[in-house]
Amino acid sequence: MLWRSVLLPLAGIALKVSVPLSEEKAACETKINVQIFFEPGCKDCRRYLAGPVEKAIAHEPTKGCMSIDFNPLGNAFYPIPECKNAATINQSVPSCGGSAGYDSGMRKCYNAKCGPGAAVADRANDCYRGRLIFQHGFKEAWFSRYLTCAKHAVSTTSWENYGQFIVCMERNYTTTDWGDMGLALVQTSSEGGARFEDIAQSCAEASSINFDEIEKCYKSSGADDAFELEARNIPEHSGVPWIIVNGVVQPEAYDDDALLRAVQGAMEDESKPSDAPRLAAIQYYSGAFGGRREERRTC
Repeated sequence: MLWRSVLLPLAGIALKVSVPLSEEKAACETKINVQIFFEPGCKDCRRYLAGPVEKAIAHEPTKGCMSIDFNPLGNAFYPIPECKNAATINQSVPSCGGSAGYDSGMRKCYNAKCGPGAAVADRANDCYRGRLIFQHGFKEAWFSRYLTCAKHAVSTTSWENYGQFIVCMERNYTTTDWGDMGLALVQTSSEGGARFEDIAQSCAEASSINFDEIEKCYKSSGADDAFELEARNIPEHSGVPWIIVNGVVQPEAYDDDALLRAVQGAMEDESKPSDAPRLAAIQYYSGAFGGRREERRTC
């Protein structure tokens, strides 16, 4: 039996209780839109993908009523000149790839000036020039390149088989550790390149995605074009994983039924979940009572 939590108001206090999630096939006229922003190397992202996401993919009654857009770039950003002065040295992770070290202040500035919510007057002149900076170094860059190429592969026919590919890749992330050898090296090294290639090929085959198509993209400028497409859609966010269901930012939760609760709650909600006041309130309370922390581990 699956369970979902609901909030019951009592004398101004919200009490959380559990009620069973429906196991019957859901009736839906429109699909619930789910956006998941994550990044390889993030422990909490891996935890969310291997728990709530994998459970949602396997849950037949609800699966047909949702559509998940996975964005693997998470906290990655392009080092645009407009955000140079936004650096916060105490949160910087040196030598994390790209043309400079990762910095959370620069990343937040980038999302504000180049993300989908950026006003025309505030948008940077060139949001996608240079090499992406990744929080967890070149290892994250390698995985992100495979994940992004797989997302835009013609043989990726649904969010479901792409989700299976992501979960498979994430499960193998900790089995590879070569340090910051450099992106060019992983493409040419018979040792490093083969091991990454083996992981991606195995996961592609298990997910019914054409590996040759992914590999061709990975070793060409096609991957850079795919990176840009994903970077354009990353909103302002306080950390990853960042989950949005029908326009509503979700509170941080990692129990197996977290995503199913959010989706079924959106299906039952007759109000417009994407209205600005509600979105702002959820973002505020998420930060005020713990919220999610930005990944700050070293490379």
